[in-house]
Amino acid sequence: MLSPEELELDFSFSGYDQTPRLRVMMFHPRGGSYPRGTFFCGDGFFHADADLAFSVVRCSGWRSIDEDVPFSEFAWASPAQVRVLGALLFCQTFDGAWISLYPVVGPELVLGTNELDLAELSTVLLIKERLLLSLKMKHLQPRIARVPVSMLSEPYDLLDEDIEMDRFEVSYQRIDPANFVLMRGIQALVKSDMLGRHQEFGEESVIAAFISLDASFSLVQRKLKSEGVTNPSAHDAARWLHRNFYEPFHHEPPGELEKYFEGFYESRISTLHPGSRFGDFPFSPTMWDDAIHLRSQLRQVFSFLVYGAHFKDFEDAVDDYHARR
Repeated sequence: MLSPEELELDFSFSGYDQTPRLRVMMFHPRGGSYPRGTFFCGDGFFHADADLAFSVVRCSGWRSIDEDVPFSEFAWASPAQVRVLGALLFCQTFDGAWISLYPVVGPELVLGTNELDLAELSTVLLIKERLLLSLKMKHLQPRIARVPVSMLSEPYDLLDEDIEMDRFEVSYQRIDPANFVLMRGIQALVKSDMLGRHQEFGEESVIAAFISLDASFSLVQRKLKSEGVTNPSAHDAARWLHRNFYEPFHHEPPGELEKYFEGFYESRISTLHPGSRFGDFPFSPTMWDDAIHLRSQLRQVFSFLVYGAHFKDFEDAVDDYHARR
């Protein structure tokens, strides 16, 4: 068994390579709320305790899925890492604690060996000790891989209750990394949360939520096509949303011309187009609640599309609603 000092830590500057690597993603204590404990997912794990929150997965880059995927300087997470993020979000319950993720974005940390058993708790502890060791080392060379010192800036907010971590491994396996629209939607939801932690980036938080909204719309259209709907419209998507999410609560059905998430249509157009048919605006005509509401709703839309059904906490919420009526 390697010692923490013997475990090599390095940078990977390409999320596009086709070589399986042990990729490390760190999570900031500032701005995040993380499930406490160690949770395995087949290809790796997520771990959070009072010292560190991080994930490690064995995976290749995006071009292992599609050789023609375009280059971007903002491909900040590998496919398996996005699956981890989505699986964590799916562990949030209908009225439970808010799982908020704040991954460190920058050069990717990788481990110098591919031989570790990522299903063993001893491996988790070994990697954790290596990461903590890198924090304590004083490097004269700035390009030597290490965990950012900001990881020790404040205590982690750790969640013990009102989450369903039993979903984590199953959700990871169900999230298809080749479904690029879903992957983009998950990343946009996480970015919305991250931006929302900063008052000055509130507008950008809403914009990220709008990107996730558009991803969900594309996925719903594809779902409707698979069910035999020819050229599904925004109204067809609105009816799908009502049938699966609002009708159980006996909400009124959408009007004849109502679009998918109709309430956000005008503000989305006005935010993304400063001059539009709705007028000229010197700032985004939005509110914090826009991002919060979309983040809550879209998480459930994505999980429903991935699983083809609601989780039990949604069904319990419906039962509780009718019991109070």
